[in-house]
Amino acid sequence: MPKTQPLLQFFNAIVMSLSLALSSLSATSTENYSKWLARIGGEVDYIRHSTEGMWMHGVGTSWIIQTAYIKKQVKLELDLQFGRSPMDIHGSYATFAVDTSPIKNEPRFNRFNGASTLYLNVAFKVGWNILDSIEDPLYINLGYNTGDVFLHYSRGYPIIFGQQSVALFIEAEGKKSINDTFAISYLGRIGYSGAITQVQGTDDIQQKDVVNLEPLNNEAGFEAWASVGFTYALSKKVSFFTRLNAKYLHLPATRSAQLTTIANGYQTGDPLDTGIVSNQVFNVAYPKTYRLFAGISLGFEF
Repeated sequence: MPKTQPLLQFFNAIVMSLSLALSSLSATSTENYSKWLARIGGEVDYIRHSTEGMWMHGVGTSWIIQTAYIKKQVKLELDLQFGRSPMDIHGSYATFAVDTSPIKNEPRFNRFNGASTLYLNVAFKVGWNILDSIEDPLYINLGYNTGDVFLHYSRGYPIIFGQQSVALFIEAEGKKSINDTFAISYLGRIGYSGAITQVQGTDDIQQKDVVNLEPLNNEAGFEAWASVGFTYALSKKVSFFTRLNAKYLHLPATRSAQLTTIANGYQTGDPLDTGIVSNQVFNVAYPKTYRLFAGISLGFEF
């Protein structure tokens, strides 16, 4: 009996080690894991939107709402971002007219009067956790999102432009736990982008031409997105998060469309003169676009 006691102790030690290993595995594996996840917060960005002959920039603020359902290794997620900000705008409309300009060749008519950006970004994505880990997941996501709308206009130009970008994308999104309360988060995305550029006529253009005009569709471009930050657990159910974000978008120029101005009845020097050349037939297109977002987001995760 004394000879068998060491063997029994050795066998018990192996059983205990296996039990601890299996319990540890069950704590981190996604085998029986399911959860609803929600985030709510805000974002502040420096924004720059540029085309040939024009650029606008400003600091924009927006709200973020995200919700996701995770079942084993699969995640379904819906993201919503919304906000609106005025923008400073520089340059002239000269490059928007393809063949001839519909405005008089005077600086006071060629200047921009205003610009703004409108956030209505809705994204849906499906992800697969390739590491099969709850604490340290790495999701490969496929998704689709509508983008931001940029509006700009001037008293001396007969068209208001509004450009909305859209994208199909693939991204890697993960988290690395440092301890029980602190984790680093990261994201990298590349997307196949396009845009719909709407034109709206003012009182100085034939409205029927604008109403019947199809949107000016940009050819395919691309977007890149990177994010890094951390989460800090405030309790078992609530965490604080913050992220540094950077996003870049490039879109080629649109095709052109023909429009016609109407007689405005004002003489040169008239203070009410809008600068529109009467009965001018011209072609308009939106030049290639470069867009940059850089900022910080923060909020709470439940």
